[in-house]
Amino acid sequence: VTFSFAGKREALISGLETEVQTAIQNILENALKYGQNHDVEPVIDCKLEQIGKKYHLTITDHGSGIAKQDLNKVFIPFFRGKNATLPGSGLGLAIAREAIFHHKGKIAIKSTINQGTEVTIVLPIA
Repeated sequence: VTFSFAGKREALISGLETEVQTAIQNILENALKYGQNHDVEPVIDCKLEQIGKKYHLTITDHGSGIAKQDLNKVFIPFFRGKNATLPGSGLGLAIAREAIFHHKGKIAIKSTINQGTEVTIVLPIA
């Protein structure tokens, strides 16, 4: 697995560290799990930037992607997309969403089949 990092290395936010860590960990685990495409080593791109009074963390993989018709359902607990062939519970993104919302943040996802997925978390600065 190759990780690339761009932007800031640290972000100071208010809230429960474990909840935010769990959210980011769930997203990274999905990127690792589904980021492999065509038997090529997964590459995960992470970018942290400050825009105004918010931090934007973007995690991008270049893997199998999520079907367009599934994108609006991925944050529903226990939902598994049509192309989710690997083991999982369907809870990771739902847990991440709740943790981010609990910290007055936002989470968004964009994806294209066979090109990858981009998840952006926006959190207010402490």
